[in-house]
Amino acid sequence: MDILYERTREERNRLECSVSRNRVFPPHFHLDLELHVLRRGNITVNVNGEEQEVHDGTITIIDSYDVHSFRNQSGENWQDLLLIIPYKFLTRFNAIRENFKIADPFIHDPALCEELYAVADRFLLNPDFRSDENVQACAVDLLLSLLCRRIEFSKKKERGDAILVRQILAFLQEHYSENVKRSDVARELGYTETHISRVFHRFLQMGISEYVNRLRLSEMERRRKQGDTRTTLELLYEVGFQSQQTYYRAKLKAEENA
Repeated sequence: MDILYERTREERNRLECSVSRNRVFPPHFHLDLELHVLRRGNITVNVNGEEQEVHDGTITIIDSYDVHSFRNQSGENWQDLLLIIPYKFLTRFNAIRENFKIADPFIHDPALCEELYAVADRFLLNPDFRSDENVQACAVDLLLSLLCRRIEFSKKKERGDAILVRQILAFLQEHYSENVKRSDVARELGYTETHISRVFHRFLQMGISEYVNRLRLSEMERRRKQGDTRTTLELLYEVGFQSQQTYYRAKLKAEENA
């Protein structure tokens, strides 16, 4: 249920590579570059409000601070590679692209998928190299060099709506335990409530109140995992729910949409 600006990922500053997991991630963003390589399957990916069904042999490149989510509507299993690359590994890549944004995050190329899988398997998933940062850096350079043959970079500045959504997410992450409302967000960021609501829903496919409640549920879940033994009643008020009824409605809705 992590639906947030992932500051903790930036603090860890560690390359992450994993394969063959059925990923269902709600909207979030972070500094790191993220590569999702779908070897087999069919899932829905949303990047900065652009939603697309991706199939076998599709690579999704999620740039720094792009708002993104993964959803599996079919319920079928898939086989994929997920690589999250810390900013410190992106020096050469950023020099090549001259800091322009990626024009299209989706690349359908089964042969390239297999090349990326081979590099990751040989150097990033191999226990002999997983703790060697020099090998990791070289492997990342190779992966990004392979991708650069297909990536197109935009000469245009980033859309203002993408920046606004990140500002909204960061504000909500900081204030979700308070009685935060859409009007608070609008006043803080200097936009009308209607504009805030429309842009937020287009990117995240949910309203601000639902998002905030999911953040609260996520925090309760995190505290339980850390051994917090207080009652549900005590916790729900502490994380920002105004009543038991609101908590149970939010929990039911999150379970229905899981």
